[in-house]
Amino acid sequence: MNERLTLDVGEYDGLFSLVMTARVQDGAYADLGSYTSEIAWDFKIDPATFSVGYVSTFKSVTYDGEAVVFDAAKVFPELPEGDTAKFSVDGVNYVEELSLKDAGLYFIDFRVSRKNYYDFTNTVTFEIAKKPITVYAEKPSDKIFYYGDLPDYTGFGYRTDGLVAGDALDMSNARFTGLPDKFGSAGQEYVVYIDSGVSHKNYNITYSADKAADGCNLIVVEKRSISVSVAAAEAVYGASLPTFTPILAEGSFAPNEGFDNLVAPRDFVIKGGEGANLNVGRYDVTPVYKNDVGNYLITAVPGVLTITPAPLTGIIQNDKTPYYIKYDSSDFEVVFPTLIGNDEELLYLEANYDYSYSVSGYDHTTAAAGTSFTVEGTAKANITNANYIVTLKAGTLTVVRRDITVGVVPRSTDSTEYVYGDPVSDKIDDDFRIAVSFPGAGALLPELTNGIELTTDYVDGMGVGNYFVTARVKASAENGVYDNYRLSFEKVGISVIKR
Repeated sequence: MNERLTLDVGEYDGLFSLVMTARVQDGAYADLGSYTSEIAWDFKIDPATFSVGYVSTFKSVTYDGEAVVFDAAKVFPELPEGDTAKFSVDGVNYVEELSLKDAGLYFIDFRVSRKNYYDFTNTVTFEIAKKPITVYAEKPSDKIFYYGDLPDYTGFGYRTDGLVAGDALDMSNARFTGLPDKFGSAGQEYVVYIDSGVSHKNYNITYSADKAADGCNLIVVEKRSISVSVAAAEAVYGASLPTFTPILAEGSFAPNEGFDNLVAPRDFVIKGGEGANLNVGRYDVTPVYKNDVGNYLITAVPGVLTITPAPLTGIIQNDKTPYYIKYDSSDFEVVFPTLIGNDEELLYLEANYDYSYSVSGYDHTTAAAGTSFTVEGTAKANITNANYIVTLKAGTLTVVRRDITVGVVPRSTDSTEYVYGDPVSDKIDDDFRIAVSFPGAGALLPELTNGIELTTDYVDGMGVGNYFVTARVKASAENGVYDNYRLSFEKVGISVIKR
């Protein structure tokens, strides 16, 4: 048995042995002997109560993303050795180190444990205040707002200063506003802002409808980009140019708008020519717009103007050819009545067109004077993209009597002088000859000369004087032999001198 027991809190049962010693002291110590008494027992030892000093008031902090740690050192200025402290925010789960990060008002229960004592418990409060931030709307960086587009908030986000790294605001219910139902003119500005619906448990959010310093919420309406060309146009050479009509080549107009909403083009530029007399061909036509006014940014795209050949009728002039002489096609002449007086166009035709002719049924060896034949012709341009399609109206080729001059040639120098009384008439044929000479006569010479004879105005017995010798058609000449000719006779002078 132990003479002394130290017991902790708990329930006990056991046996006490009491040993008593009798002693007498009467001047001297005398041991009278020992006596033992045993006692059975049971009992309970309850915990005691205690308390320790603690910090009851804590200064609130503003959320900054960093954890605030509650432990024994923070709450208890001096915790006795052997005591342990734990903390809880739900009254159930206790930890020695409590880490708080999110904003909120916390009721922190603590429990200090000591052996053989009831736990010392209490509650302290601590607040992490929400961080104040101002939120601006932020336009999408890759979006351009054009005149005529329907305003919408697709792609908009937010911009704010002071957001803790890694945090993101909940924008699922954010409401953007500031845009009209329809954009005004190009250049007009709008401030987009958020007026509600942004949330985050750790921030106290203020919405700003002001323009942000960096312009992140400022919308400037841009001119609407379109490409304008010219509808394909066509004109006949020499005619007035058509009225050019602009057409949309790329892009689109704002709803319910069209070309009437554009500033009219200052001009239409024709590449390679101006005026009405453009040569046949294809030309680029570009509208010229002023981009410093209006709601549209216009890019000009060339259209096509086609100049087609003009129909032109030429008239083959009636011509004549002498009997038995083949016509020369180069002698035919074409007249263009509509171009009379227009020397420039006539020279153009002369330089760039070739003409060919045919005379149907004509044979120069058989065609008699007085007969006519149709002359047909074709025109062919000797250049590409000629300005005219030329057609030739038929003319007439008429065979006319051939002019023939019949001359008289003395056979010698003495043939032109006679003595009075000489038989001049008998000497004429000996002293003179008939001279008929013309190009292309050929086999016709005998036909012509056989019917011609010499004659003189001198009659034998006439006196001294000057006379002539000439030729004439014989009275016996065949009928019609000279129908194809117009004859003229030359005279040669003779003289009769005194005997």
